[in-house]
Amino acid sequence: MDLKFTSHVDVWRAVRPLIIGMAAWVPAAWVSAAPTERATPEAVQAIVIDALRRYEVPAASVAIVAGGRIIHVAAYGQDRLDPPRSAQPSARYAIGSITKQFVAAALLLLQEDGKLSLDDEAGRHLSGLGSASKVTLRQLLSHTGGVTEYMPQDYVTPKERQPTTATDLVAELATHPLDFEPGTHWQYSNGGYVIAGRVVERVSGQPLIDFLRSRIFAPLGMSTVIDTDPGLGAADAVGTTRRGLGPIRTASRFGRGWMQAAGGLAMTAEDLARWALAMIERRLLSARSWQQLATESLLVDGTPTRYGLGVTVGRRHGRLEVAHDGSIPGYFALLSVHPTQASAVVVLTNRDHGGAASAIQGQLRDLLLESTATEDPSRTALDLQVLEGLIKGTIDRKRLSANAADYFSQEALADLAAGLAPLGPIRSMRPTNGGILGGIDFVAYQIRFDSRTLVVTSRRLSDGRIEQFTVDAAD
Repeated sequence: MDLKFTSHVDVWRAVRPLIIGMAAWVPAAWVSAAPTERATPEAVQAIVIDALRRYEVPAASVAIVAGGRIIHVAAYGQDRLDPPRSAQPSARYAIGSITKQFVAAALLLLQEDGKLSLDDEAGRHLSGLGSASKVTLRQLLSHTGGVTEYMPQDYVTPKERQPTTATDLVAELATHPLDFEPGTHWQYSNGGYVIAGRVVERVSGQPLIDFLRSRIFAPLGMSTVIDTDPGLGAADAVGTTRRGLGPIRTASRFGRGWMQAAGGLAMTAEDLARWALAMIERRLLSARSWQQLATESLLVDGTPTRYGLGVTVGRRHGRLEVAHDGSIPGYFALLSVHPTQASAVVVLTNRDHGGAASAIQGQLRDLLLESTATEDPSRTALDLQVLEGLIKGTIDRKRLSANAADYFSQEALADLAAGLAPLGPIRSMRPTNGGILGGIDFVAYQIRFDSRTLVVTSRRLSDGRIEQFTVDAAD
C-alpha cells in the first residue's frame, strides 16, 4: 500500500479562554498555549503510517487539538483504492455513533429553549411508541431505557439494504417490549437514538439534519457535514471491509434511512475538531448543558455506567476524558476530548476495523497528555517522598489535612504497602496533569516500576498540607 499523505496546519483562531463553570471541568494551570513539541507533523506521520500498515487499513484522516486550538489536520494513505487516490483532509468519512453526541446536544438545546425536559417521558413528545413511551429522554440518551437493538448484526443484512424511514423504524421498535425496566440496567441501544432523533424532529419542526446544521454545524464552522443518506460523494473516502484475512473490498452500504440519529453523519476530521473545541470551551450550549452531557449516568440503584449523554465518560492519566467511537460498514472513527487539558484527538478511517484507529488515537493522546504538564521539581520531590513512605507503610501525619488523616488509616497504609512493596524500586515519576480542582491544587503523575505503571493523584491545600494522595493502576 502506498502510504502518502497530505496535510495542513490550521491555526484557525487565537487561543480562546476556557470558560469555568463546573468543578470537574476547569482549565489546568499547566496547559501550554503553544503547539506541543512532541506532536510534530513528523511524529504524527510516523504513528499513523505505522498503524495503517500493521492493521492493513487504507487511509486515516487525523485532527489534533492542543492548547485550545487545532494544531494539526492531515490525511494519510489512500481514501479510494479503485482507482487509487491519495487521501485528502477535505474528504469526509462516516463517523457512525459519534453522531449520538450531536443528537444529545440537539435535545439539550431544545431543553434550553424551554420546549422539553430531558426528564420528560418520550411518549409526551412522540406517540405510538408502545412500551418505550414511558422511557425518559435522558434514559434514551444514556442507554438506560431498555429500548431494544434494531441492528444487532455487525454487517449489512438483506433487509438493511432496502430503504426505510425513521417513522418505520420507530413503528417497528414500538412492537417490542422493553428489554428491562428503565433505569435498572445499561445496554447500548441504537433504537433509543432513533426515537430521540424523531423527538428532535417533532419538537423542532425540522428534519434532524436541518436542525443540526442551523443550531450546531453552521455556528461552529463545520461546513462539510452531511447525512450519509444517500451516501458520500465522489470526493469523499470510500469505505472498505475485509472478510477474515481475505482481500480488502469496498464495503456494503445500508439502504437509505437505516442509520438516522443512531449514526448517520459524515464529516471531515477538521469538522469534528471544531466540535471538540466547542466542548473544551463550552460554547454553543450552556455550561449546565455541557455538564449534563459529560456527567456519568447512574442507574436507579446508584451503579455508575461510565456513559453520559451520547459520550463515554472516564479518566485518562488522572484527567477527564469525554469520548466515543463510531463504526458502520466501511468506516471506523474515534473522538477523545480532554477538556481540562484543552486537547482532543480525532481519527477517521475508511475500514470497519478499529485496530488502526485505536492505535493512532492512543499514541496521539499520549503525546498530547505527556507534553501538557510542566514539572515543578520541588513538588515532585515532596510527592516522591510520600510515595516512598507508602511503599514502606508509613506517612508523616503532620503533613496531612483532617480528611487525609482519616483516609490514611492503619488498614489503608497496610493495603498500600502490600500492593506497592513487591513492585520494587520506582524507575520514574513524571507529572502528566495539574491545575486547580475545586479550589485545591492538584498534580497527577505516571509512576513506572519494572513491571507496572501506576497513576498517583496528589492534592494539596494552600498551606501545603496533603488533602489527597491516591494510587491507582494505569488504564
